[in-house]
Amino acid sequence: MDADPPQHMAPSPNFSQPLASAAPEAQPSTYAAIVQKYSRLYLVRLCTVGPLIVLHIVGAIILLLAFMNDVQSYSNSKYSDDLFYSLEYLMVFATAAILFIYLLYPFCHIFGWKSVKNNLHPVWVCIINIFGFIFSLLGIVFYILPTLDNINSTLPTGAVGEVLILVLVFAVPIAELVFSGIFIKHSLWMIRNKH
Repeated sequence: MDADPPQHMAPSPNFSQPLASAAPEAQPSTYAAIVQKYSRLYLVRLCTVGPLIVLHIVGAIILLLAFMNDVQSYSNSKYSDDLFYSLEYLMVFATAAILFIYLLYPFCHIFGWKSVKNNLHPVWVCIINIFGFIFSLLGIVFYILPTLDNINSTLPTGAVGEVLILVLVFAVPIAELVFSGIFIKHSLWMIRNKH
């Protein structure tokens, strides 16, 4: 007759079973958690850069009206064929183009935020942010050229208003450059992990 094993003897370990983790994962970043994280980040982008874009739209409208007024005044003067007149026309078109891009901002990025939130349209999210990256670089160049011309007369004077304007001017393209890079990377993740 077989005797029961002594009670004090522990069962032999089953090495076929995987060892349990001694500690929880350091980064329990599930698919849904990543989507939620970047959705919130896109909303932060809209809430921080969006109001600055409104200020830029107001400034672009004021500049556009000023340039159009200059063109109108010079068109009836003896300097109508002068190079300055052509430059004023160029500034009108450049400012109008910038204003158009600014007006597209809320529509593109509200769509981008909803797409990231619902994990949809990753290709469009990528395209929107690629254009955002390119326009941000162009914006930095566009703003830095006149700033370099006037920096000697602006910063050493200690004029708080002028320095604040410079900060506001460069905040938008720099912030958009960073956010666009982040969401280009995330859109590629969306494409790779599309369910």
